[in-house]
Amino acid sequence: MQNPKIWIPIIILLTIGVLYKNYSPNKDFDTFFDKFYIDQNLQLKSVKFPLKHIKSNKNIFYSTKEDWIKLGYYNLVADSRGILQENLHKDYIAKDSVHVTFKIDIDEIHGRIIYKFKKNNNNWFLIEVEDKSRK
Repeated sequence: MQNPKIWIPIIILLTIGVLYKNYSPNKDFDTFFDKFYIDQNLQLKSVKFPLKHIKSNKNIFYSTKEDWIKLGYYNLVADSRGILQENLHKDYIAKDSVHVTFKIDIDEIHGRIIYKFKKNNNNWFLIEVEDKSRK
């Protein structure tokens, strides 16, 4: 008969593996962002206007809430079903700061947009957008 003590470390390692796979350094942000990227109303409450945009040529402009609505920025990176979510990468800069990079490669266009979020008074806000795309 096999020694049952040998199963204890195996079970512990498997449990750690499952927990690590589901671990996120900031579940709070993940929960917020899962709603933010598809909900225009939440976005309008969670974007610091005027919002700073840094273009790929380093020019800077600021968009207003009206610009956000008129230009359809609320569509950000996915449709209501989250279709493009797999193209997102989250960098947890600090406990209160996360950069979300959206990448897409189509033909000669290599798009990379960085959305910079900061936590203020227990609420997350989009504070800056930087375009790192190249042709």
